[in-house]
Formats: sequence, structure tokens, C-alpha cells
Amino acid sequence: MTVKGAYENILRELRKAKAPSLHLDDYNYFINKGIQEYINERYNKFQVSQQITDDISPLIVPNTFIISNNTGYYSSNPAVILNITTGKRYSSDFIKFPAPDNYWHMVGTNVTTVAKFPYKCYPKGHEDTKPSKKLNSHTANGIINNAYLKPSASRVFHDFTDGSAGSVLPNLTFYYGDSKKFNITEVSLDYLKKPEVVNLTVGQRDVPVDTSAVLEFPEYVCNEIIKRVVKLILENSSDPRLNTHVQVNQSTT
Repeated sequence: MTVKGAYENILRELRKAKAPSLHLDDYNYFINKGIQEYINERYNKFQVSQQITDDISPLIVPNTFIISNNTGYYSSNPAVILNITTGKRYSSDFIKFPAPDNYWHMVGTNVTTVAKFPYKCYPKGHEDTKPSKKLNSHTANGIINNAYLKPSASRVFHDFTDGSAGSVLPNLTFYYGDSKKFNITEVSLDYLKKPEVVNLTVGQRDVPVDTSAVLEFPEYVCNEIIKRVVKLILENSSDPRLNTHVQVNQSTT
């Protein structure tokens, strides 16, 4: 479905197709808000069922952060070298670096650690890749003095902190135990990227041939988004149809 096609379908839902009174600025605002509302709803239920996972799969992006000394880069943009912050917290060493430019929500992470010298059953140079777990302050207080649960090379934790000054993106922090024994060499991320900003121009609306961009979602997801946009517009105009619209357009999941 194209951006113009979504606009025309919304007008049909509003019964204004023959006499459009929905300004393009309003349309562009409401459809972007509707997209974000829909994605947030589905992300809150992510992996509950295969359908919900499929609904937002077009936005899931794999990316790998490659680490060398105190700098690193994302495989999606190796030309940009990022500084890495190191430190110690929760009885563990950590590394911290900025999230990707198109980052929105985290889906999953895998961390690769390398042994600096023979340690227990690990020979020098041994690589181990494990998924990291989300660490919040409540969990951290419970594991900080627990030798069996605290961060280590085989049990890496991550959390999110405020980004650098002027950035709305978070910093990603990974706790991996003792930096004298292990290094982190790679962090593989699966995350939701920011949805593309939808913008329909007057020229695209008025020409007979549809030249607008194609929305990045499957047709059935576009229809779900349209339902939410119509709801937002009806509510904004205090239209009495809002009372029946929500009940008639209930989703199955």
C-alpha cells in the first residue's frame, strides 16, 4: 500500500472521499502517530504469538558492534568509529557505547567474549557467545553479592542509560565480569528500527498517477494502522462515530 493509497482509504473510512476536508498536514501527523501507536502495541506483546512477531518483522534489524581497544563500529556503518566508555559497577566491569542511529526498541542481544589467558576450563583465546539479560536496579541489588548470579563472561547483562549530550538515543551498557580475564569483541543486536516518516505532498495527492512512497508494512498491517488513524481523527474532531468505530473495528489479537 502506498502513502497516497492509505490517505484515500482513510478518507473513505471518514466518508469524505468525494469532498476531502482532511488537510495533508493533519494526515501526515495522524498517520505517523498511528504507526507508532500500532508498533508500540505490538511490541508490548512481542513473541506472544507468531502473528504478533510477524506484524512488526519489517522493522526488525540485525546489527553487530565490532570492538577493538576502546573504540568500535557498527557493521551497518563501519566508516563511523565510536568511542567506548569502560568502568565498574555492580561488582562487574562494563563497556558502554551509543545505540545505532536508527535504534528504537531492543529485541535481543548476543555478546562474544574472549579469554585473555587460560582460566578454569577456558584456554587462552577461547570465544564464547551468549545472549545477554536485561539488568535493572532491582535485579542488580539481588545479584551483586551472589557469586552464582553476578555478571561474568558466560552470564552477561545489559541495560540502557541516557545518551550523550544532545542525543535522544540511549547508550547500551554491558556487564561481563572481570575485564582482566575476558574481553568483549562483538555485540550482536536485534532491534526495532525507527519507522520511516510518512509524508504525502500536495503534488503527490493531486496527480492521477500514484508516485508516493510504498509503506514498509504488509497490506494487513497497513489496514490495522488505518483503523487507528481513523480513530485518532474521529476523536480529534469529537465525531459521534467514534462510539461505534472502535467496537466495529476490533482486531482479533
